Amino acid sequence: LMYIQKDIIYNLDSPRIAQSCKIRTIFPFKNALTAQILGERKLKGTESFRDSSLEVLVWHMYSAASVYSALPISGMHNTFYNCSKLKIIGLLNVGELSEFYNPFVGCISLEQIGLYHLNKVVSFCDSPLLKKECVVSIISDSLPASAITITLHPDAYARLADDADIVAALEAQPLISLVSA
Repeated sequence: LMYIQKDIIYNLDSPRIAQSCKIRTIFPFKNALTAQILGERKLKGTESFRDSSLEVLVWHMYSAASVYSALPISGMHNTFYNCSKLKIIGLLNVGELSEFYNPFVGCISLEQIGLYHLNKVVSFCDSPLLKKECVVSIISDSLPASAITITLHPDAYARLADDADIVAALEAQPLISLVSA
């Protein structure tokens, strides 16, 4: 699969899709054929966007019923490492991850992310701006088989840990806990 923008071609099969690129926003193709093709594939997230100027990554795809679905990810090793301008990451299906190591290190501007079926420890220790809605969604949409922690930047933790919606989401998911970095 190839993604083309302004004469730049990214090979979606490459583990380093847009490493060190200057592109600011990536959206998927939204037609049925591409969704069908993507539905049979998983994004290899190893160092895919490392050190890029990426600000928004929305990688949802339309299903045959025109409903958004999350793109499955097979690995996230330093995926967004040092993407200091990255603010928004759309819904990613991380339920089948075999590798989940430091995907968000250096993401100091990250405000919003969708992680669907989280079942591994995750850290947002460099992301003080995370919004409450995204943390509630991550907790609610998780499928932990054993205890997992979500590590937040100290500022985000101080702002969110005692919020009623966060507390309610954590009570509904007793295997998940929030900690401060």
